[in-house]
Amino acid sequence: MTGENMRSFAHRLQLLLDRACVTEDKMTNTTLLLRRFISGLPKNYSRQLMTGAELTLLDEAVDRAQLLASVDGQLDTQTMATTHEMSAIQLITNGGNETED
Repeated sequence: MTGENMRSFAHRLQLLLDRACVTEDKMTNTTLLLRRFISGLPKNYSRQLMTGAELTLLDEAVDRAQLLASVDGQLDTQTMATTHEMSAIQLITNGGNETED
């Protein structure tokens, strides 16, 4: 999945499954597709998807994974902002020195 968004990853998996024609049973194909999609995600996302409510559609899995990534991205942004604010505060309180004595 590296380098592609989740929707593209899911679409590529669907195309590969269609080409492979593993089985004509739609439910089996959907289950296989969901498992492959979830297993291809970063571990923190796949764990949360596997322990959450049961997923029956690929679109549901993609939407939830994108939501997790969005929340994760917001947390990263907030953490970076807080880190920069703390660095600025330390510079001010230390009189321009970056290290505390």
